[in-house]
Parts: sequence; structure tokens; C-alpha cells
Amino acid sequence: MRKLLSTLRDSITGWLDGFDRLAFVGHLMPLMMPGAADDFFDGRKILRCKATAWMQKQTTSLETSVAEQVEAATGHPITYLRSTKDSKEDAARCRQHELGITNGLIGAWSCVEPCRSIRMVGGAGAPTLIPIQTQCKHLYVYQIHPLWGFMHTRIQTWFPYRIQVVINGREWLSRQLDEAGISYERSGNKFITIADDARARQLQDQQVATPWWTELNKLLPVAFPTMEQTVGPHLGYTWINWQSEWATDLLFNDAATLADVSQRMMQYAFATGDSAKLIRFFNRPGMIGKSGAIRNSATPKLQTKMKEYPDGMRLRHWFNGNSIKMYTEFNVLRFETTINQPDDFRVYRHKQAADKQGPKELLPLRKGVADMAPRAEISRRINSAYMDHVAAANDDENKLHDILAPYLSTRTKQGHRIRALNPFGKDRTLLTLIADPQFLISGCSNKELRDRLKNDPRYQGRTEKQLSGIITRAIRLLRDHGILHKIPSRRRYRVSPDGRRLVNVLTAALSASTKELAKQAA
Repeated sequence: MRKLLSTLRDSITGWLDGFDRLAFVGHLMPLMMPGAADDFFDGRKILRCKATAWMQKQTTSLETSVAEQVEAATGHPITYLRSTKDSKEDAARCRQHELGITNGLIGAWSCVEPCRSIRMVGGAGAPTLIPIQTQCKHLYVYQIHPLWGFMHTRIQTWFPYRIQVVINGREWLSRQLDEAGISYERSGNKFITIADDARARQLQDQQVATPWWTELNKLLPVAFPTMEQTVGPHLGYTWINWQSEWATDLLFNDAATLADVSQRMMQYAFATGDSAKLIRFFNRPGMIGKSGAIRNSATPKLQTKMKEYPDGMRLRHWFNGNSIKMYTEFNVLRFETTINQPDDFRVYRHKQAADKQGPKELLPLRKGVADMAPRAEISRRINSAYMDHVAAANDDENKLHDILAPYLSTRTKQGHRIRALNPFGKDRTLLTLIADPQFLISGCSNKELRDRLKNDPRYQGRTEKQLSGIITRAIRLLRDHGILHKIPSRRRYRVSPDGRRLVNVLTAALSASTKELAKQAA
């Protein structure tokens, strides 16, 4: 990220880095499975034959309570929408502008949509509960929240009362900026200009540290006002982050400059970003075969799409529900990571219910709000790595020779001679390998490099010990040249900013055709 920001420093007025859209889902876990639901009905002394009538009564009570709240606040009843395709947000925005609402409830809309529930099934003995996929009425309640601004909750009015909460980090940031007295110009979820982007980034960092469970529970009196009456005083919601978007925005001086820069970067991303390389941004090296290409049997597949709009372009890489995209709108260039499947990523944390004083382990990232901070850090690093990947497209400061020159001659360090590199010869394989996005995020180890190089013709026939020694000396050489830095307290190495610049231009040069190189030399 730093390289791209440095390259574009004269073309941008500021940058932002933080949450965009966040969708949370709340579950009453004891009601989610038929066996646990049996215990719930037994505890409430509800006969199985009367369970459906009881659920219908709770649904009616919930709808009535929400309608009374909304009508008291806005003077409007719940609006029923016949189609799931009708935009509730557009209707809420229209109501907000019509009534001039700046705080509190905007309104409620209802729609019949698919959901998961349970059904009583008769047979020999007592009726039993089975899980089913069905439809029921959902209530969308929109409001101007004191912390998050324009947002909404969606509750399933039929058992087991699943709740969804959707907020927007840029909407949230605008309220923080208003409170801090920082001026800005905004269109939708894009900031066109901002008076103090450094302070804005500090406010975005504060968002990550939010006590999510506490704040989400504060929404229940509005979304589920009959909760205690329906499920009793002892059940509570378990909250998960169903979807997160982390956006890094570069605010350009004008749209014309942005158009030129973004076109070069998207072309570069296409030229140097083959599927095997891009897939490593999603932390799935296991899908890469020994040859370095994606296995034919690998599933799911990586998809890349490019689309042009009247006011911008978008390049998107999508894999297993997670995506990275780069797109333009107005004078803003956005890099955005969307995480829907967090277990593709690994973080150091304690196991569930483990002793918090014990050592942490490398475990899958969880959906629960307890992992919001590591999710934010992973998203930030993916954006940063992708920005570093495309930064070479705008590196006009030096010629290729000027970038390579420091590495093409021998040097001395602490009395020891360090040989020169041969980027287009015997060192090419290793240099292009450390450019792999997998290593940009988590660094590389001797074993990982060894596994990738053992089938290279230059290293075939070597024992594991011999190959380990060769890689150890190669890592030492790259560290002496300042291309790799050791990660503290770990036997892993990360590419330095100067090393990133070198491998980027090397990758671009190796990807260019003879015609393209001749054109640049002319």
C-alpha cells in the first residue's frame, strides 16, 4: 500500500481505509435445532399439538408491537411489499427525505421471503419436530441510529426469529466526522473530498474496537420488542458477522487523472495476475499443484470479471464467496475485500472455551463478532497486498535498469562478500516465487519455498537436506540485499518494500511481449 500511495502522492488528496458494508446475523441458538426446540417447548409447558397456534400468536404479537412503535414515531403503518425485488432501502430513503427525519425510526416494511423453521410431524407416539425450508413474513425496520446512522434490521416473524442487521461503515464515519467537526463532501458511500483524512482513518480504526455484542443487543427492543414475552428472560442472541466489506479509497484530484491511472493498473493486473497467483490472495495454496498451476480438480473455481460503467470501471476476482475488487467512481479509486467465508483464513487465537492464559494456535477465522478485529486486519492486509501488486503499473520514477542496478553488483557486509543477483538468470525462479500473493500476506518459510522448488529442473535430484541448505543460503542472500526481512519470533520472511518494487517490475518485464518492450524502448 505504501508504494502505491507514494507513487500517487501528487495525484491524490487523501485516502481512507476501513469498513464499508457490514451484515450481522443473530441466532437464538437453543431454538435452531429440533432437539433443542423440544426442550424449549417443554420448558415453556407448550403441548406439541398446540405449538403451531402458539407460534402464530407470537408472530401476531410481534407484528402488532412493531407497528405500534413505528406508527407512534412516524405516523405510518407497516408497508407491505408484494415482491422481494422491491427495494426497501429506496422506500426508506424516500420516506426519510419526505419527513425530514434526522434521528430515530424511519419506518417498517414487510415482505414474505424464504426462511428456515421447524414443523410438527405426527406419527406413532408424540409429534416430533423437523427442520424445514419455508416462507414467512419478514419485517424490515429502518432507522437513523445514533452511532451507525442510516441502517436497518430484518427479523423473521416466525420461529426461530432470526435477525439480520445491516450497517455501513462510511455512513458511520460521516457521523463521526460531523461530531469531530471535520468537513467533507460525500456521494452515497464514497467520500469525494475530506478535510482531514488522517483523523478520519483514526476514527475508522476506532470502529474496529466497537463492543459489537453490546451494541447489537441494543437494537433488540426495536427489532424484537416482544422477545421476553416470546422466549423468556434467559435466552440471548448469538451474533455472527455474515458479510464484511473492507474498502481502501484513494481520493484523486480529478476524474481524468483517475481514469488514466486506473486503466494502467487494470491492464497490469490482467497481464501479471494469472489464476494461480490471484488465488493466493484468498489464502488457498492447497489448490496449487507442484507445477505452480491450479489443479484441474480444484474446486471452487476462481472467477475474474471486468465491467465498464458510464462513470467508471470494475475489476473483480471472486473465489468461494470471498472477493477482491478494484473499481472507480467519481474521483475515487476503491480497493475492496469482501469476506463471506472467513474459515478460508487462519489467525492465531485460543480455541473455543480454552484457557485464555495458554498459548494461541493457528485456527480458522470465525464468523462470530469476537473475531471482528482479526477479520479487519486480514482484510486490510489483502487490500494492501493487492495494491502493492498493481503499484508497479504506475512506477514511472525510474527505468528498469535503475531499479535493478543496486542488485547487479557485488557488495560487502560485515567483511563478507555478497554476490550480485541475476534476476533474469539463475535467481529468476526464486524472485518470481517470493512475489506470490500467498507470501505477501503471511510471509514465506524455507519449507514452503522448498516444496515449490523441488520440481524445478535446477533442483531435481537433490535430497531434502541439500535442498533445505540451498534455500537457506538463497534466503540469506535475499536478506543481505534487503529484499527479504525476517518476521520477529518466527522462521518466516516477508518481502520488503524495496523487494516488492523489484519483483513487481521483474514480473511485468517477464510478462511483456517483445513488441511491448520494443515500444517502451523507442
